Amino acid sequence: MANVCLIYTSVVCGPEPTYGELAALLRHASDNNARLGATGILCYARGKFLQALEGESSVVNRLYRKIMQDPRHHCEILSFTEINAHRFAEWSMRHVALDLPLGVDLDQLTARDAEQYLLECAAHERRRAA
Repeated sequence: MANVCLIYTSVVCGPEPTYGELAALLRHASDNNARLGATGILCYARGKFLQALEGESSVVNRLYRKIMQDPRHHCEILSFTEINAHRFAEWSMRHVALDLPLGVDLDQLTARDAEQYLLECAAHERRRAA
């Protein structure tokens, strides 16, 4: 089955999650993705998410359907493409703050810009970890 990368944005409906709620969400996503063989990166700031999910097409589709059913936010797909290799392979789900290290305005983000931004965030995280 083909591997794909899904990039989407979402906006929180209602109160922003607390740090504890966001940490719990990330732990759950990381554990679930690791079990399913999915990888990705999640950026969050001020009630807005930008996420890339990678994995087998059926897995990514199932994960995104579950994400879309969550009434706490509204989602919009920016891109869904077939990939040859995972670009975030070392993370079942990595969190990066949207406003650090690179500023971004999600309201103005195109699919190409989103992908580039996520790759830059991943590169920054890799340098930070080295």
